Amino acid sequence: MNIRFLETLVTLAQLKSFRATARALHATPAAISLRIRSLEEGLGTELVDRSGREFRLTPNGEYLLGHAKAVVAAARSMRAAAHKENPVQGRLRLGVIETVVHSWLSRFVGLLSAQYPQVEIELMVDTSSVLQKRLLSDELDLVVRVEGIDRPQIVSTALAICPVQWIAHRDLLPQGPQQLARQVLQHPILSFARATVPQRALEEVVAQLA
Repeated sequence: MNIRFLETLVTLAQLKSFRATARALHATPAAISLRIRSLEEGLGTELVDRSGREFRLTPNGEYLLGHAKAVVAAARSMRAAAHKENPVQGRLRLGVIETVVHSWLSRFVGLLSAQYPQVEIELMVDTSSVLQKRLLSDELDLVVRVEGIDRPQIVSTALAICPVQWIAHRDLLPQGPQQLARQVLQHPILSFARATVPQRALEEVVAQLA
């Protein structure tokens, strides 16, 4: 099926005139009429009602017009994609920490795949320190970690803030707040990995409580 004939049908339905369509498509009215005839023969049905003076499509023409518009839109999109100079494609080596995995990673990957279907994602999950080493050694292209990387060859941008809370069994805590700090410091504290921002911040809090 000739896409140009479908484009002619869509334009004709919009302008409702063979002459106006001919001017718009830089053709003659006879050429426009021939395209429509050829399209009708190919589809095996009449598209234009030629019984009256005013232009109108047949019921089949009205029904098939929606399909013609969809095909024309798809063809135009395909032409645009074919002439796109630098489509985003290839492999993205992405490294993330577990916090990202358990929060917004799945939605991010879904949006990325929908917008850039030609991008293949190679995922690595590890600690911030390991991800930094992999990035600096050119084993990863992009990492999402606890803090930025202060290196001239790396661009770091803050993405989000995740709240941190204290969690403990209620039987470990005293009834009143007076002895809370002393009671807390009598037990081991489970935190983030050493040398990370949350761990250093926790050390400062514990030092103040002590």
